[in-house]
Amino acid sequence: MNVYKTAVSLLCMIALISTVSAPAYVYSAEPVKRPDYNGYSGFTVSEEPMLPKTETHPKLWFDSSQVKTMYDKRGADAYAKSLWDQIAASPYTSMNLPTAPGSCKDPGLHNYYGTVARIAKYSAFVYIMTGSETHRDRAEAALRQAYDGPIYSCDPTDDGSEVDETYRGSWAQHFAAAYDWIQPSIAGTEKDAVIRAKLKKEAQALFANLEKWSPRPHNHLSKPAWGLGTLALTLSGEPEAGAWLRKALQAVNANTKYFFSSDGIYREGAFYYIYSLINMVPFLYHYANVSGVDLFPSYKPAFLWEFYSSNNKGWMPSFEDTFLRHNMLMMVAGKYMEEKDVSEANPEAKWGNLFQWRYVNTDKSPQGGEFGNNTGASEDDSIDMDKYLTYAPAVKPLPPTGTATTFLNEGGQSFFRNHWNYNDPSARYLAFHGVAETDNHNHFDTLSFTIHAENQMMASVPGYSKSGYGDAVRRSWYRTAAAQNTVTLDGNWPVDMAMNATPVSKYGIDTDFFDFQQKEARFIRQTNDPKASENPLSFPPDEESLGYISRAVAFPGQQYFVVTDQLKAKDAKPHAFELYLHGGRGTMSGSGNHRLWTYKKDKYGAEAKFAAWIFSDKAGLTDAKGEVTYIKGYAAPFGYVKASVHAPAANYMQFLIPLSPDEALPTVTEMSDAARVGGTVLKDGMLDTYIVQQGAGSVSLGKLTLAGEFGYARDGGGLKQWAVKQATTAAYDGKRIFASSLPVTVAVDTSSALQYKGYVSGDSGGGQVELELANPTGREAVGATFNGSRVEVVNGKGFVHLTVSSSGHFVIDYGKPALVSRIPVWGYAAAAVLLVLLALLFNLIRKRKFAEDNRGANRSASRWKFGSERI
Repeated sequence: MNVYKTAVSLLCMIALISTVSAPAYVYSAEPVKRPDYNGYSGFTVSEEPMLPKTETHPKLWFDSSQVKTMYDKRGADAYAKSLWDQIAASPYTSMNLPTAPGSCKDPGLHNYYGTVARIAKYSAFVYIMTGSETHRDRAEAALRQAYDGPIYSCDPTDDGSEVDETYRGSWAQHFAAAYDWIQPSIAGTEKDAVIRAKLKKEAQALFANLEKWSPRPHNHLSKPAWGLGTLALTLSGEPEAGAWLRKALQAVNANTKYFFSSDGIYREGAFYYIYSLINMVPFLYHYANVSGVDLFPSYKPAFLWEFYSSNNKGWMPSFEDTFLRHNMLMMVAGKYMEEKDVSEANPEAKWGNLFQWRYVNTDKSPQGGEFGNNTGASEDDSIDMDKYLTYAPAVKPLPPTGTATTFLNEGGQSFFRNHWNYNDPSARYLAFHGVAETDNHNHFDTLSFTIHAENQMMASVPGYSKSGYGDAVRRSWYRTAAAQNTVTLDGNWPVDMAMNATPVSKYGIDTDFFDFQQKEARFIRQTNDPKASENPLSFPPDEESLGYISRAVAFPGQQYFVVTDQLKAKDAKPHAFELYLHGGRGTMSGSGNHRLWTYKKDKYGAEAKFAAWIFSDKAGLTDAKGEVTYIKGYAAPFGYVKASVHAPAANYMQFLIPLSPDEALPTVTEMSDAARVGGTVLKDGMLDTYIVQQGAGSVSLGKLTLAGEFGYARDGGGLKQWAVKQATTAAYDGKRIFASSLPVTVAVDTSSALQYKGYVSGDSGGGQVELELANPTGREAVGATFNGSRVEVVNGKGFVHLTVSSSGHFVIDYGKPALVSRIPVWGYAAAAVLLVLLALLFNLIRKRKFAEDNRGANRSASRWKFGSERI
């Protein structure tokens, strides 16, 4: 009995201890030690090396028959001349060769190797263009000095290494091009053998160490791999060349498979895309020219992303570790001029025409102009020469004419834009970022966004850092959620549902009157480690998720932006939701739910204003300051705002309205409560009404009522347009305007009584959807199309019914008002006769009245005259 009691007591004690000390839930997820580099949607090319039967020089950029054409290019137009003049005046064509430093730690070592490589390339190019023996000798001397010094005793992986493997990719391509251009003049000589031996030694070093130097497939693998590929093509007669090229292709594929999406997005960000491009593009030309292998079609998605992501100034978005970078599309324009390159953005043009237009219409001034530093490789690049080599003067720049909004759903970025016009203050651009996280240069910016409008950077992300990757402030501020335009739950930022899983994009609508898209993510328990260069990634199972976010962007009238957030905690208990909104390098003012950023004219744009209102159910708004750096070395603190709600679930709605310097603020009225968030915007004579809520129950705000998650209506002396998300009914001003057999996302333009047009999203699911739309007063539908094909319409009492089975555009044509339409054909002739008779009668009456009035006037005149005489 005593034993039994003792056992029971012991079990009770253990149970008590466990209830006191154990957490309610044990989070089992560990940070990912090595991501699945093969599990993403990127692209690859054949890894089978293709080499020519005979090694020939020159060949990398052009062959001997094309030398005169390349030289004559300098006279093709003013731009080509400017490039040539820059090359001809380059200090690398005349400066003395430097002496090699003796130490791996010498701070001048990087510059030394970059300088020698560029002396070789620039001098060799001037030689092959002009025949200058002086420049040939300079190139030869630089090549004989290639890789002298301590390079092979230095470790490229040391922090701050002066011989980083990414630099070596550029040096290899420079030396290879220089050798390719002077080789015919030294063929079979001891000089040739010495130079080949130097290039071969570097190729063997790259071949042996690519994966050792960069075990992960980011730009530190791809850049030296492209360099190795160029060396293999240059020394194609060497027995090892095939193995070198195979290794290069394998390493590059590892990068493009993991860091590029299938629709071209580079997940390390625009800065490292351009940094990679300076090696990627030369290799693509070299492989095509030497071996006849055209990889440009495989890489086309990357250049399309470069095109679509560039704002109306030609600048790419600054997500992840990115200083502001402009596009470089003219370097590939000549490669996309075939029939297969006809562009949906302009059916009259090839993609090459659009790429040329995009670069021509790019503001390069923030980076220092045409010959400024846009590459991040100022000690290594030869970008002016590479532009000259790749520029195709015959490609006419043609602008896009199609829709300016683009959804890249595979990779997860969406670009809302009202038009493509360059340097136009009326341009509106928002980049919506929902890209699957990677293990390099990652920021906590899932579902963040950035805005460019009125020729100014507005709701912008903070940039790379104050100066670069090693900055402590990069880890403690720039990459954090508080520095992004995003939302947190208890300090945890949005993340992917699984490894390599792009956040889901839904309900995409792209019309000329209303654009819309929603992206989704979750919250998990995580913290920022300010000591770690890359914060550990974690992808726990969904049962360990803390909550969820559905963020949508609306673009009403293509005038301003509305961002909605539907947030909920998984345990249905109150939590701290915090929304962050940044206005870039503007001066912030305002109070309550309103903030205004005012911009002076600066290197990034014109004077402008950015007005914002944040609606929610009783959010507290707190002002703060955080550092912003668009261009390296130009860091400064600027104001941002945080909106906090403590609840089991929360809704936010942000009105983001760009304004010219003297433009008056719109009238924005909040009507939020615990059931729904929303209000109205009165701007330019239009009253816009918005609602967002959790769930899809019946809800009203102002004149708008709906059963759905989101609703919008524009009233300008009548309902002009409206949109709903996942709704089954909607009414405006007491009149039903819409009903659906299933929850559906749809936008409709009702501004013309002769024709309604709209778009139905196909993301709702459920197959066929029956829609009922209110007709214009007194009119009935006479026909309709869906995605260009005729569909049956049935008129009811004031409504038209049509059935759709997928996403697409619809157009409904309406006849004359009902009273007019009931007049029979013979009635029009009778009416015409009646009108003629009425006109004759009216004319007779008018003449008779005129005669009577004339007689009366004469009598009055007589009386006046008589009276005058009497007086």
